[in-house]
Amino acid sequence: MSSFFRDSLITAKYWDLKDKALVSAGEAGILGILLRDKSATQADLTNALTFSQQSVSRMLSALDNKGMIKKSSLKNTGARGQPSATFSLNSHYAYSVGISLKADGLCLVLSDFSGETLDTLVPIVSDMGRNKIVTSVKESIDILLANNGVDKTNLFGVGLSTSGFHTGINEASYNTPESLQDFALINLEELFGKELGLPVWSENDGNAATIAENYCGVGNQVQSFAYFYFATGLGGGVVANGKLFRGVNGNAGEFRAILPIDDMPPPTMENLRLHLNSLGSHFNSVEALVDNYDDHLEGVGSWIKEVLPSLSLMVSATAAVLDTELLVFGGVVPGKLKTRMITQLQFFDINRRGIRRKTAEVVASEVKGDAAAIGASFLPFINKFYYS
Repeated sequence: MSSFFRDSLITAKYWDLKDKALVSAGEAGILGILLRDKSATQADLTNALTFSQQSVSRMLSALDNKGMIKKSSLKNTGARGQPSATFSLNSHYAYSVGISLKADGLCLVLSDFSGETLDTLVPIVSDMGRNKIVTSVKESIDILLANNGVDKTNLFGVGLSTSGFHTGINEASYNTPESLQDFALINLEELFGKELGLPVWSENDGNAATIAENYCGVGNQVQSFAYFYFATGLGGGVVANGKLFRGVNGNAGEFRAILPIDDMPPPTMENLRLHLNSLGSHFNSVEALVDNYDDHLEGVGSWIKEVLPSLSLMVSATAAVLDTELLVFGGVVPGKLKTRMITQLQFFDINRRGIRRKTAEVVASEVKGDAAAIGASFLPFINKFYYS
């Protein structure tokens, strides 16, 4: 989708086509800090940015006039003089919908301008064909807006995440799994933009989930981390200096590619489902496995043992190459299974002179809900307001 066509779908409430940007670079910097830190004083913002106090004051005034931020109660900073006012994002300024188009289903979330997830909807779809999915998405958006009393004119845009890697054919085409054949190698932003009459921004599910972790999870506490997205398949993302690192082709974080094809089983939830079913379970989908997971099921322990070399190789290689502060295990993997995977993996390293190389801490994701859908809901705001 061309940027002009997408911008033309932004409701007139937010967009004047004569303007080149909705906010200046400095204003975007302020909004980005408030998104991550939730609130800040003018002094906090001045210290974090490369602008003078007077410039920050002018930008805060401009953002306040636009209705993007609100001035909160006075805060005693401990310094001499009068208490300082704090600023935060105006959550009611705009709303977005995040869509997770998965190999075997859909999930949609409604978020506000501050990044808060207001509601989640998991529609039942009979098949993953284009017509069925588009119809379900339209109906689900209407339900989310109605259930939360949000007028459609206040819906700024839509973020879309999907399984598969960027192809390079255009900015919004993905090489999707076979179950998403109807969505493979086409411009998804253009498809959904035209069908919904709304501007759409897209990412692969690993990157989208990484964005969610960066703002809503443990990633918000550090400046760099690698995120492993365990789902039907396996992907992920990388955050450097507090921002998503997409790579040249948008595919940074494809950790599955570390493993030799067919030689080492990948630690995916589909792989686990097939393993458990071979031992007597009857899970007809990854979603069914996750919803009914029992840590005492026959086969869980043997599956971990089977994929542990693969998991340890990916973790060791990622830690050695990227040297991030954290490695985060996320996606749809159940919490107890996630803990077992983390506690049993090992780093491959040389112990020289009794000193091991310091490596990233491996932790479980702190995002509650569908991380890919939540991260997708950030995409409209990141691209037009926060410049993250």
